[in-house]
Amino acid sequence: MNYVRSRPAVRSDCTFGPMEQMNQATHYLDASMIYGTTEQQMMSLRHMEYGRVKAGVLIKYPVKTNITPENPYTNVCQDGSGTCYKFGDIRANAFPQLSTLYMLWINEHNRLSYQLSREKPNWTDDQLFWETRKIVTACIQHITYNEWLPALLGVNYTKENGLGLGNSTTYDENADPTVSNSFATAILPFANSMITDKIS
Repeated sequence: MNYVRSRPAVRSDCTFGPMEQMNQATHYLDASMIYGTTEQQMMSLRHMEYGRVKAGVLIKYPVKTNITPENPYTNVCQDGSGTCYKFGDIRANAFPQLSTLYMLWINEHNRLSYQLSREKPNWTDDQLFWETRKIVTACIQHITYNEWLPALLGVNYTKENGLGLGNSTTYDENADPTVSNSFATAILPFANSMITDKIS
């Protein structure tokens, strides 16, 4: 699957210099791979009942998006000969492992929203959806910072460099969450090499 992740963009500090790229992924661990990055995408994934997300939404390709592949018929999803699912992350069908992981999170979202709907029977669909999304996002952040990073970088390095979540409840609206181009293009893609090529 051809996936274009970045576009030319103005530098964030509005100064002259080398051209920057606009990363089309969000800069936050916000579960956008499940819920999407736009309101329209998110609404297409919602069930609109009990705060649930549609599980196993099949999509038909080619889909008209602002990310146009060079060849629109490069894989089974796009030529209609395979089964494909709709997630917040356009790359999900490229790797069965990603599809499986995202489906796990969708099932967890729906399990949690069901529990919340029983505990809060007066809540609206929106209240249930957004509260459940917060919980799922918190779970993803917890696993990333407290389990994955220490396993990847080592517990000591993670602690010494303040990479854990900690217990702070403060919010710094002036913090710049952007991911540097060098990190996004040289370091982050290594995570793809961690995906096993064998499924049993």
